[in-house]
Amino acid sequence: MDDPAAGLASASEAARLPVPRDASAERTTAMDIVMIGLSLAFFAATLAYVAACDAL
Repeated sequence: MDDPAAGLASASEAARLPVPRDASAERTTAMDIVMIGLSLAFFAATLAYVAACDAL
């Protein structure tokens, strides 16, 4: 039977192994936040433009 944890001394040692982090996921999340902010700013600008045109 192939035990994936056979080379480890104990289960607690397996729990302490570092988990690799994906830096691209953090960049994607940051870009998502930027794009949402830009979309909201554009929406606010269009509302201001409509209000300004309506005032004419």
